[in-house]
Amino acid sequence: MMLTDSCKGTTVLIPMLVACLAALAAVLVRSRADARDGVRQRPWRLAANAMVGLGIWTTHRSALLLSVPEAGHDLPQHVLLNSLALLLCLLTALLCLKPARLRTGNWTTIYGRPLALGLGVTAAHLLSLKAAGFRLDITAYEGTVMLVINLLAGFVICGALLHAGRSWMQSRAHEAGMIALLALALDALHYGSMIPVMATLQPAPVSLHEVLANQWLDALASFAALAALSGALAGATLDARGQRRKSHLVDSLTAANRELNRLAYHDPLTHLPNHSLFEEKLRLAIERARRDASPLIILLIDLDGFKAINKAFGHRQGDQLLIHVAEQIQSVVPQRHSLARIGGDEFVVLLDLESTGEVTHLGGHILSAISTPLQIEDHAVSLTASMGIAQYPRDGATPQALIEHATIAMYHAKSGEQAYAFFEPTMNALAREHLLLLNDLRQALPRQQLVLHYQPIMWAPDGPLAAAEVLIRWQHPQRGLLLPEAFIADAERAGLIVDIGNWVIDAACRQLRQWLDQGISHMRLAINVSAIQLHYDRLVETLQTAVTRHGVEPSRLTLEFTESVAMKDPERSLAILQRLHRLGFRISLDDFGTGYSSLLYLKQLPATELKIDRSFVTEIDQRAHDRTIVSAIIALARQLQMEIVAEGVETPAQKQWLCELGCTFLQGYLLGAPVPADQLLAGGQPPAGDAARASLNGDAPALPAPHAATTPE
Repeated sequence: MMLTDSCKGTTVLIPMLVACLAALAAVLVRSRADARDGVRQRPWRLAANAMVGLGIWTTHRSALLLSVPEAGHDLPQHVLLNSLALLLCLLTALLCLKPARLRTGNWTTIYGRPLALGLGVTAAHLLSLKAAGFRLDITAYEGTVMLVINLLAGFVICGALLHAGRSWMQSRAHEAGMIALLALALDALHYGSMIPVMATLQPAPVSLHEVLANQWLDALASFAALAALSGALAGATLDARGQRRKSHLVDSLTAANRELNRLAYHDPLTHLPNHSLFEEKLRLAIERARRDASPLIILLIDLDGFKAINKAFGHRQGDQLLIHVAEQIQSVVPQRHSLARIGGDEFVVLLDLESTGEVTHLGGHILSAISTPLQIEDHAVSLTASMGIAQYPRDGATPQALIEHATIAMYHAKSGEQAYAFFEPTMNALAREHLLLLNDLRQALPRQQLVLHYQPIMWAPDGPLAAAEVLIRWQHPQRGLLLPEAFIADAERAGLIVDIGNWVIDAACRQLRQWLDQGISHMRLAINVSAIQLHYDRLVETLQTAVTRHGVEPSRLTLEFTESVAMKDPERSLAILQRLHRLGFRISLDDFGTGYSSLLYLKQLPATELKIDRSFVTEIDQRAHDRTIVSAIIALARQLQMEIVAEGVETPAQKQWLCELGCTFLQGYLLGAPVPADQLLAGGQPPAGDAARASLNGDAPALPAPHAATTPE
């Protein structure tokens, strides 16, 4: 092509930039169409096709502006022909670039549209050349080359837009390559159409300013077309950003909704299904079991004493323990069964097992897995659990009935010796009574229904009074005076034992202060401490606060621990007991001989007293074996320079044997029943040199039942 010296750089560069702008606008607008669905795609696709038609015309028009110094002399004809060329480009692009399905194999779709696009664009460009004043004397060779170039460009344009929304076009590199290919095709359409006039286009020394001045109308039209392309590009870009923001918002809302749904139906701590989701699963399982006559069983598992452990170690450690339990249960329950956490320390398993043997076998594995120790703050903590079992349809036909009856069976197992229990109709009344009693127990302390009674401890063989053991009682408004056996175990399981134990410490110190103020200067008290209290982080602080508040010396308090309590976590127990001993508190080993009886730890424990368990005293007058054990305990205590107390003395024969074996102090119903504090000293003051004792459990007499209304005197 013959170009002017001043314009030949811009003659090539500017049309290529226009083609790139048109290709970019067309691809972006088409991508916005593909981002929509249904009828909302149509306007965007039409706009993309129009951008191609407008880009074809603008590329050709801008090249002619910079290549032809003057427009045709007939201005109306010039405007008309250029307008027809623009219209032809737009119509050809709109009709030939409609969405197509290549899989249909339609010849018109695959070949006809690119052919029509090439012919239409060729005709439009010939009109533009005619408007520029060229005489179109086209030879057969020129016409063939021109049509081949334009047809090939048409195929490229149709293919590019057809694949613009495909998945492999989502990367930046593929999109940039498609835009470049489309821009080259638009340029090819222009240069292919210029073949007939390349030989007749003569150089003319004219500046770019003169070109624009002489052809201002064409320049104005070209600038308008460029503005339209730029506007479409800007609109597509803004829409893409808006769609990205909207998509991000939708994704965020979807994720939030998914998380809310998960929180609504899953336990946030263990990520197991919660009560709501389990009830829905159980409802569907019941419908399936009713339809298929298939078995259905639920196991409700409640951790023993978890609330107290949670309070002793803190909620963070308690959460770790729950996660550990959930993982342990999951490790033994097959995936086809459903596991859920439906309460604070309650888990439930939905089974489709048939035989009772299979159920008890799996239940045993679950309970064994739960008892696996977990390290918390360098201490091994293990749990036990109680399990209630309910079967469909025998024990209920609804989710609520099955869960309720499994809960009743679980409480029945918890109150007995067995680890699990199958539901029986007779359990309803007992479970209801138990739940009512537990609810009342939660109100016993704030309503000041707990009281302390004192049982005397005598010098062997016949006195005088050496000390007094304080026994806790519950003055129930309807059931009367209840002994510890009726509520202490429930207090431990419900997590109330620490609060009750703290109350006993404070009440015992208060009573001791009253006796001291009355001139009973040698009175001492001993407080029995349970395993949960021993591992309670604030036990030492609670004791120090109580003795400080009531002005009592720590040496006047003897803290009684059973062997089992001390040996449950020997290292931790030993550290706490030694700390208490250094602070001045006396230490006593209660129920000695019934636990581990480890001499290795016994010599390390800072104990000053051994208390012989009542189980060795009950038949001491009848069984030589018991006399041998008691004699050995007394000999051991003397070697370790410890005092000896025998509890449970109820007959003269028992008292005689204990005195002959060398026991120093005796306690039991033969010597005196538990009485209120104002009745304990009615017979005189205790002698100097020994201690009175206060405990949670005390010496359990073999007289009243757990729900007795009164305490024997």
